[in-house]
Amino acid sequence: MSADVTAALAAVTGALPAAEERPGQRQMAQAVASSIDSGRHLVVQAGTGTGKTLGYLVPAIVAGKRVVVATATKALQDQLAAKDLPFLEAHLGIPFDWAVLKGRSNYVCMQRVREIQGADSGQLELEEFAATTKVEINRLVAWSGTTDTGDQAGLDWAPSDRAWQAVSVGSDECPGATRCPMGSVCFAEAARTRASVADVVVVNMHLYGLHVGSGGMLLPEHDVVVMDEAHQLEDIMSDTVGVQVAGGRFTTLTAALKRILDDPQLVGGVAEASLVVRDVLVPFLGQRLPRPFPAPVQEMLVDVRGRVQRALTALGAIDSDVEDAKARKMRGQQLATRLQDSIDLALDNREGFVAFVSGGPDYPRLEIAPLEVGGVLNNGIWSQRTAILASATIPASLGARVGLPPGGFDEIDVGSPFDYEHHAMLYCAVHMPDPRSPAVWTGGAPGADRAHHGSGGPNARAVHQLEGDGRRRRGRAAHGRRAHPHSTRPAEDRVGEGVQRRRARVPVRNRRLLPRRRHPRPHAEPGGDRSHPVPPP
Repeated sequence: MSADVTAALAAVTGALPAAEERPGQRQMAQAVASSIDSGRHLVVQAGTGTGKTLGYLVPAIVAGKRVVVATATKALQDQLAAKDLPFLEAHLGIPFDWAVLKGRSNYVCMQRVREIQGADSGQLELEEFAATTKVEINRLVAWSGTTDTGDQAGLDWAPSDRAWQAVSVGSDECPGATRCPMGSVCFAEAARTRASVADVVVVNMHLYGLHVGSGGMLLPEHDVVVMDEAHQLEDIMSDTVGVQVAGGRFTTLTAALKRILDDPQLVGGVAEASLVVRDVLVPFLGQRLPRPFPAPVQEMLVDVRGRVQRALTALGAIDSDVEDAKARKMRGQQLATRLQDSIDLALDNREGFVAFVSGGPDYPRLEIAPLEVGGVLNNGIWSQRTAILASATIPASLGARVGLPPGGFDEIDVGSPFDYEHHAMLYCAVHMPDPRSPAVWTGGAPGADRAHHGSGGPNARAVHQLEGDGRRRRGRAAHGRRAHPHSTRPAEDRVGEGVQRRRARVPVRNRRLLPRRRHPRPHAEPGGDRSHPVPPP
């Protein structure tokens, strides 16, 4: 197959404008072909400019295998869907079908649209929205009648999160096509149908993680999985195969309950649970929690579980023959049941999992994650299909950390055709102190700044230089190029704290402490908070 792949790759790359020879791409394609043929997993580092997407797509298609490509970023997913796959379709000379599959929250829900359009309930439901949001919702409702895919990416304008949430649902809420009155015209189900017959399916890595966590229920059967941007695989899989309890999930449940229950006390109790979770978790922010949990956390979980149970009992007592009412009831039951399952898993002192509190002061999250994802991934991926792990930067120990079987995978580095020597720039701030010196983080004497600020921070002169002179120099130096600032996480925190102290009226945001978007998560399933059960270890 190697000769066929080489010829196919040459034909494809020859059709590119300003085509050039890329030995690393050819080496990668041959290695991928050999991996698919032998069934051995492959970890490949393909540096900038290699053209790694064609390096794995061409051999997979030539082999006639069904392949799922999981990407870590939306940008790469869009590149595959808008550029690479259409290009291969036109120039490879081998017929194949491809599809992009996203989480449910990325598609408009026709049942929600029908409820909003209802003469009575729809108008009542829209009353809670601001005037501008109502206008957006009405535009989305009108668009739902003209779109072929229902995919939010197909919009030529950007609706607010609030408006999109009004016409979409996550998997936590969806009762499934067979139980939904509008299941026959469901856009999410139509996307799944297209994916089920495609030769190449492009998904988000979060969605693939949820596929693993669900026991293989979300994606169609496939022979090969390509994990592109694989350096992020471990973190993303740890996120998606774990569970979390966060205030946002109670807020989402409250919104669903308001649409079907007329019990302000019960619904208010669920809404209040969001604040209870926040207030209890904030003192533990950034900490790993012992098991069993500290008393305040344990009592909080028992309390909010009881509130969810009361909501489930009230929903179960509803008896209606109206289809829309039954759909609202089922969505509320789905959300409440998933949330209750997550709380139960948090309370279960399971071996091999660690509990910690992440997020920020306004949005703390109790997360239960596996200590290592290797066992889960081995059971859910490596033992079932051939895997290609590709990235421009591969950590040396990645294979072992993600559980690839020892001796069952190959590793290669195909280099990069990029001329770093002539197209890179090193900026050395000679006016700054040595970063290894305590003077960087103190006022000049070791411990001086720590005495006032607890954990240390950059001295005033360093902060001033970072804000002013250094920024101007970097700005001039990076003109016409891309700048790549970086630091360790502790350094990032200390610099942020120091700048904030000097510029109290200017907001300084640490990217790691920003709240995660609850809905929708980019191409993930469900839209935000994780609620599926943790797979058995």
